[in-house]
Amino acid sequence: MSRDVSAATKSALFATETDAVFVILLTITHDEVAPDLYFAGNSQDVVHDSKTFVAYPFELSLPPQTEDRPPVATLRIDNVHREIVNAIRKMATAPKVQMDIVRVSENSLGTIIVDEVEASFVDFRLRNVSYNALVVEGELTLEHFVEEPYPAHVFSPLDFPGMF
Repeated sequence: MSRDVSAATKSALFATETDAVFVILLTITHDEVAPDLYFAGNSQDVVHDSKTFVAYPFELSLPPQTEDRPPVATLRIDNVHREIVNAIRKMATAPKVQMDIVRVSENSLGTIIVDEVEASFVDFRLRNVSYNALVVEGELTLEHFVEEPYPAHVFSPLDFPGMF
């Protein structure tokens, strides 16, 4: 499956040398935890949509683009501050995670800003989370719509008395 990217990104990717910088932005949201958690896989904070994504060390293995199975990515975040573990402990259900691959630049004030969002991976759930003193690790999965029953209702005498 191909992915469309901007013309500026194509020229940067095909160039022999480039000053283009690409950063992965993570947004972790949950109804039971406020505020949302924003992380940038960068050495400096990144500003995007009036939100500051904090520079934070993490590893992300993106899901393969195959059509025969649902995508599963792996996320490992360094447990430098205990805010992530504290937030995870408060969550009774899996939090939502959005990953954005962005092309960034530096403005005249030295702030890193987003020029273009090149790819977005939305509606992932962080499941099977484990943590220790060094890292927080989990799987990023999508809901399995294939396993949902179809039709959604069962034709039973209780729900549809006139049919029986």
